[in-house]
Amino acid sequence: MNFLLFLHNGKYPTLLQRFLSLSQESTRKRNIEYTFMTRELLWHGFSELLMFSLPLINYQSVKHKINRLINSKSKHEDKKWVDKIPLMSARIVCSICHDKPVLPHHIKCSHVFCFYCISSMRMVDEQFECPECDHFEKKIIPVILN
Repeated sequence: MNFLLFLHNGKYPTLLQRFLSLSQESTRKRNIEYTFMTRELLWHGFSELLMFSLPLINYQSVKHKINRLINSKSKHEDKKWVDKIPLMSARIVCSICHDKPVLPHHIKCSHVFCFYCISSMRMVDEQFECPECDHFEKKIIPVILN
């Protein structure tokens, strides 16, 4: 009961202080600094901005553009991978997830992709190019199994 009265009035935090009518009053004015509060509000606002904006960013497209800037040598000059039909073997891995391909497909280059990987990349970025050789092809073709 004393706790509820304390929350309502703000006086007498303990039962003993209530019986003795002892109230706590400050003898000098407190100097309140808001630097901590300001910092917390800024970080909270910044984190909310990131939580809102990060899902809107197309990471694959950004990653592809950064890789293009870093690798200034154009891989397009090296056409040895293009128009080679890939054949499945035990050593083949998906060029996107680097696991054994599930439902292997290709885009008219010799690199193999999982159907899910290449389809999801195409949904995210219609201009998706092979991450190994930068070859672009709209058509996704199943790989012939040996």
